[in-house]
Amino acid sequence: MMASSLSPFARLRYDIFGTAMKVQDALGTAHEEKVYHRALQAALQQAGFRVRFTPRYLVRDTIGRVIATYYPDLEVSRDGITVLVELKAEPQGLQPSHSRQAKAYLSVARRARAVLLVNFARRPLERDVIFRKDL
Repeated sequence: MMASSLSPFARLRYDIFGTAMKVQDALGTAHEEKVYHRALQAALQQAGFRVRFTPRYLVRDTIGRVIATYYPDLEVSRDGITVLVELKAEPQGLQPSHSRQAKAYLSVARRARAVLLVNFARRPLERDVIFRKDL
């Protein structure tokens, strides 16, 4: 399928993953997560995305008290579509705990349509998408 024939949401995911692949090509697979975090943020901003670094999301109980705070790695937006991007540098690969973490983020990040999981420690770039419907 050609990228130009994708829906705006699919195109956003395609472009973010493509940018992540370029970052991995430039840096390799041996760095800590924070290196990829900074590099991907800069690359996405350079590519025209709106990027928030470690946005804060509050978890509230049934009476409105804050009981936890979540900080996903990146909140990325373009053309009115927002996704969260959670980065990993795990040689063992993405784990079920990473999917649970993504689902927790989606439960409080109401504007986000999905969480993109990206693992820079594996080649080819390991990636997954957790959609809101997966909650």
